[in-house]
Amino acid sequence: MSQLTVVSYYTRKVIKISAILLVLFFVSKVSINLFTVYWRSIHPIPPPPPDTSFGKLPRINFPKEAIQKPKNFQLETADGELPKDIPFTEKVYFVPQERGKFLSLEKATSLAKTLGFKDDPRKIDEDIFVFENASQRTSLTVDVLTGNFEYAYAYLEDQTLINPPSLPAESDTLMIARAFLSKISRLTNELKDGEYRPSYWKISGSQLIPALAASEADFVRINIFRKKVDNKYPVVSPKADKSLVSLLISGFRIQNEHVVEAKYLHFESDREKYSRYPIKTVEQAWEELKTGNYYLASYSGGQKEAAVKIRRVYLAYFDPYFTDKFLQPVIVFQGDDNFYGYVSAIPPEWLE
Repeated sequence: MSQLTVVSYYTRKVIKISAILLVLFFVSKVSINLFTVYWRSIHPIPPPPPDTSFGKLPRINFPKEAIQKPKNFQLETADGELPKDIPFTEKVYFVPQERGKFLSLEKATSLAKTLGFKDDPRKIDEDIFVFENASQRTSLTVDVLTGNFEYAYAYLEDQTLINPPSLPAESDTLMIARAFLSKISRLTNELKDGEYRPSYWKISGSQLIPALAASEADFVRINIFRKKVDNKYPVVSPKADKSLVSLLISGFRIQNEHVVEAKYLHFESDREKYSRYPIKTVEQAWEELKTGNYYLASYSGGQKEAAVKIRRVYLAYFDPYFTDKFLQPVIVFQGDDNFYGYVSAIPPEWLE
């Protein structure tokens, strides 16, 4: 056998063995990764222990319900059981407070000028001022202490807004909403990356009512919910289907604006400043729901004898009407007839 033949023989052997080793390496790596994913799915990393560095928390400032709360419930989740993925500890976020009234009216006046108001405001309460533009039929009510406001054009009195040729597409309404809030320096991080949920409305007589379809609507309302906590927990409002920041958008432009109404009630939380607290077990929350110790955020079932069927149970955070200093978790029970009930997730021993 010639030397060249011997070299060729061993070269092929080396290449063959290298290829086998390479395949074994990749198969082993994939197998290890799959096993790691499986192991973590059945043995999840436990959350850090609670540190409760904020001390005892104020109780969530739930508003008073306007309707009588249902008392009977039946668990009808997909597997017929309460969820097992609600953690034993979770974060509570700090909400910075207003620093006082220094330059507060000046800031409100600057906001008003941006929206086309030139006249001085009138004071209607200790911290509430109203700017008006009679020629444009617009008004702006501002809480000068918090910067929260309501802007409105007299759209119910303007018959020319009925039956627009078309409403902005959903992607365009998002751009309009973001542009409006950005123009007045109110597009915070929590709102910029939040959930934008549209609903459709039309003028009927002297009131605004829901439209059955977008094709029948005169306006689209964009409800803007805070961005999810840790990209998994939604932030819920006192009224389940209504956010605390919303804009009503017309198919027509009014004073170069599509926005004919804006409601802004928002206290930005500090997502970098938080403390971990114990969380009630889902069984404890379920018992509280059944004993009526919950907040009713929505229900359209009236006074039925039958029990409300609960279809989903999950952890969320509550967005209050008034700043509570902290963004706190709640356990949400969602069921038939548009039922939403919230149970505070923090155990009572950690509440003032």
